[in-house]
Formats: sequence, structure tokens, C-alpha cells
Amino acid sequence: MTPDAQGALDAYGNSNEHTRDEVALVGIFVDRALERGRRSGWLAGTSITDAPGDHALVEAFRRIEQRLASCREASRMLPMDALRQRMALTLTEQRVLWTLIGFEIDPQLRRLLRQIASEQVSGVSVGTLLSIVYEDAPGTGIVELGPKGKLAHRCLIELDPSDAGAPVSQRRVRIADRVLEIATGVVRLDPVVQEFAELEAPATPIESLAVAPAVVERFVRALSDADANWVVAYGRSGSGRRSLLAACAAAIDCPVLTIDARKLATAREELHRQLRLIARECRLLAVVPLFCHLDTLAPASDVPDRLDLVENTSEGLALGTCVRPIARRWKRPPVSLEIPILNGAQRAMLWGRVLPTASVGDAELLATMYPLAPALIRAVGAVAVRQCGDEEMRPEHVESGIRSVLDD
Repeated sequence: MTPDAQGALDAYGNSNEHTRDEVALVGIFVDRALERGRRSGWLAGTSITDAPGDHALVEAFRRIEQRLASCREASRMLPMDALRQRMALTLTEQRVLWTLIGFEIDPQLRRLLRQIASEQVSGVSVGTLLSIVYEDAPGTGIVELGPKGKLAHRCLIELDPSDAGAPVSQRRVRIADRVLEIATGVVRLDPVVQEFAELEAPATPIESLAVAPAVVERFVRALSDADANWVVAYGRSGSGRRSLLAACAAAIDCPVLTIDARKLATAREELHRQLRLIARECRLLAVVPLFCHLDTLAPASDVPDRLDLVENTSEGLALGTCVRPIARRWKRPPVSLEIPILNGAQRAMLWGRVLPTASVGDAELLATMYPLAPALIRAVGAVAVRQCGDEEMRPEHVESGIRSVLDD
């Protein structure tokens, strides 16, 4: 970690190096808080004179920022650096996260934090964080550490629900498991979110979709609109709604997180948390949410409207698929675009693509005999190719694929 000729510091080699420095910086904040407490009399013990001063604090902070800048200059942004930027965190919010991370991974810091606690609670309390991070601005701390603060709302910290009736200073706070993973270099889609969502694989190139260029142009234009909020593709199941949205989003450098709305909770409180987790993951991974089967969240005879929660938690551009336009009172009506039914030539092209050994005549015949939606044609082709193996493709392979798909 030797400064070069220009005074810049070496880039961090990995996330663990960065985390060690940040936790050491938290240690300086804690030592200073302990000294203030002893000097003021609200902590037992004799005041010490060697608590780190302002210069040590500023120097430690400067070194961290320079090393992070060196990482960015090398086009290698570390996960926690990306988190603070994508979440637009204040300096105090960042320091809260690192204090809670330090409590989890550093035994010495955990012991010191328990010393500074004036409340008899397990874990880290709001009061302890106010003493360490918000010495000069406790009001800011109460807001930032509250249930409606950015840290809790975006699921970066967790407030113990059993403390809701306790004095603010005694309410316990812990780091979200997801953030603790990121601090130790583990970057992945939250396993909880994986239960109903997945990161879209590299999108199918637009030019390979069986969609008229005019339709593609309408979707790309809608997604590129700076004022775009919701863009919804509607059409019958299997018509390629998701594939078209993902391909058009990829064309404007917007990778997507695909959410199966059918797997989301029906209970509003649980759904609200799931949607906040989705919003967090989209920010952390710089992706756009794509809600498949969005219409399942619309009001039905036995289920109330849940789209209001989706509207309230979505940030920026969001995508959706449904069978037909959703009739409801939107805060900002979505741009709803229809996926046209394929014509014979487009179906023949798809059949020829999924069955590479089929002749042009065979593809045209299949398109006439089986006017299936794009997703079903692809599924039939996958089964037929698997059934065929190393043999020559025969009609019975295709028939097996058709039976398999249509029987499902």
C-alpha cells in the first residue's frame, strides 16, 4: 500500500481488504465515542488521552477513498462501493452499515460496542449508533435509523419488530444478511428473491425474434422514453412477450430481473416486503424489473388489488406482461403495447430455426398444421431435438415434442 509518485494509493485487491479498512475506521469512531462518554460521565472509567484525534480520522477516511478511487480507475468497482453509489447513501448511512458489519465480523469491535451501550439490550441499539455516528446530529440519526428511513425501507438494515413499542434508543438494529454478504465479497441474487425471480440470461438478439420490425421499434421507443414508468406487453400466453421485452431492454443496455408474479404473496404485508427486496436487488445489480403475469396482481373475485403496492415500490422503469390491458386506476398509466399474433411466414421461420434440419417445405407445413405461439414452438423443438439425439430427425420426434408440450 505504497503511494505512487502522484500520491495515489494502490487499489484494493479484494472486498476483504476494503472491509478490514472500513471496520478499522469504525474502531476509530468507537474509541472517540468511548472517550467522550468517559469524559462526560455517562460511561464508567477514566478518560484517556490517546483516543484518535481528528487527523487520524480524516487520514483513515482519505486512504480508503483513494484506494476505492484507484479501483474505479481500473474499472473494478468493489461491491460495497457500488452499493453506496446505487443506493445514494449519505456518509452517516454508510457509517451505520459499516458499524453493524463490524459488530458481526470483528470480536474486538463487538466487545467495544457493548461497552459503549448505555441500554441493556443484546445486539446494537439505535442509542449506540446515535452515540457513535450521529454525535452532532441525533435528529438526523433518528430519521435515518427509523422504519421509513432509506436503510430500513431498502432492506439494508433490519429493525427488530418486537421493539416497536420500546424507547427509540433501545430499539435493536442489525445488518441485513444480503449486505453482510456483499461486504465479504459475495455478490449474487438474494436467495430469498430467487424463490420468485431470476436474472435474465443473455437476451435473444432482436433480429432473431419472429416479430415485425415496426413492433420492435415501438417497444424500443417506449423503453427509451426518459419519462417511461411502466411498459407492459400484452398478448396471449406464449406469444413471446417476455422475450421481446428482455431483448428490447438489452438493446438499450438495461438487463432485467424477471419476476414470476404468480409466485408472489397474496398477503399485503408479505408482498410489500417482497417488492422492497425486488427494488433493492434491482438497484444493487443495476437491472430493471420485469413482472411476468402482472395481471395476477390485479383485483379478482377473491383477491383484492395488489398492483398499488407494485406501483408504490417500483423505482424508475418497470416492465410487465399480461394477457390483456389491465383496467384500473393507475397513478401513472403504463404504456401498453400488443404482441401481434404470428403470421404463417413468421411461424415457418420459427419452426425452421428450432428444427435446423427441416426443409423449407417442412417448416411451412408445420406452421400450417400447428399454428402455435413462439414459446410453444421453441418448447416443441427442444423436445424433438432431445428425442432425436444423434439420429436423423424424423416426424415422430416432432410429434413426440408436440404431444409433450400440448399435454402439459
